[in-house]
Amino acid sequence: MNSQIKKWLILILFYVMALIGSIYFTFAYYQQEQSSVIELSTGDVDISWVVSFDGVAIDETSPYYDREHQELMIEASDSSANNALSKLKLSVVVKSEYAVRVRVKLMESYIRLRTYQGTDVTLEEVLAIKESYDGYHLFSQLKKGNLEDVVEREDGYQYYQFILAAHEELSLDLIDGGSMLYARVNSQFSEQITLRLSVVVDVVQANRYQEIWQVDEGVFGQ
Repeated sequence: MNSQIKKWLILILFYVMALIGSIYFTFAYYQQEQSSVIELSTGDVDISWVVSFDGVAIDETSPYYDREHQELMIEASDSSANNALSKLKLSVVVKSEYAVRVRVKLMESYIRLRTYQGTDVTLEEVLAIKESYDGYHLFSQLKKGNLEDVVEREDGYQYYQFILAAHEELSLDLIDGGSMLYARVNSQFSEQITLRLSVVVDVVQANRYQEIWQVDEGVFGQ
């Protein structure tokens, strides 16, 4: 192999390596851009959800998110679905310009659709979860994440025990999967159960929570 051919091979090799590096950088940047959060508010207080199904992050453009109602649409009876309840992870992230108290509440609506075979008849029913289990949210199919600094109260709110200092960021791992519900399929009808989920994130100035929330300091369990 003469020197001219070697020179061209070396140039081609460098070009291929540069191209691969460029593709990798573009892909990494695209992944980062796609792994965005669901922004709920901005300003003095920034609130967002970090949501994923089976490790795949979603944002406001996802077909599983209803932007108008700020709700997630979750498959609660088919574990093979991409948006299956058992695959869900959700965290709430809060950052404030001033010291605040934080509480959150899950708003869950389990809806069963029953479609009768050979007809256009579909019946819709809202289901009530009547039992609570260890490691789960109250009267919910959703498992708790790491919430050791959170106290759950009878008013349905979960209170972060500490004051969130100004310019600090709080991440609450609210949900880590859950248990699927049973939907029937037979010769007469088929069922599907969907969970519509929203999270109320309530933030007040640290020195005004008693006045606004109408609770005393004992609610934080300290």
